[in-house]
Amino acid sequence: MSEASELPPIAVAERLASQVAVSIDSGPVELIRTGMNHVFRSTTTVIRVSPLSTNAQSQVDRARRLIEAGIRVATPLTDPIASETAVVTAWERIRTTNEPINYSDLGKAVAKLHRLDRDWFTGGQPSPCSRRQPGWTSPRTLTLRAKPAHSPRLM
Repeated sequence: MSEASELPPIAVAERLASQVAVSIDSGPVELIRTGMNHVFRSTTTVIRVSPLSTNAQSQVDRARRLIEAGIRVATPLTDPIASETAVVTAWERIRTTNEPINYSDLGKAVAKLHRLDRDWFTGGQPSPCSRRQPGWTSPRTLTLRAKPAHSPRLM
């Protein structure tokens, strides 16, 4: 059995992602990125397979708080699902477009984010710091961090 801060092998992660995809009726999955997490996509969903040490519930909770505040982010489709080797979350897949960025709307969203009360946003939990995340500086992560599996585009 692997350590809680380690990612499972890609084949195991793909099996877990496929099981979650079937449970939410989102179709077959395709690996799109591996690094600190294995990230898969289907037609309507992005599924992230993370080490067991990941506090995935706080990530899902924070996304829900942003949605509640009117900030558009990917909607979590499940609560975290823990297996013996990883924790899996499923998210709404947001499709990219070729439309130009509306910087006024972007600025309004950033301003709205900055107006949020930090304690409300974090639920009283400390904000994550990359330097304290397990595995952030492990040799494997430094080698794999954010390398695309098939293409540089995430979705």
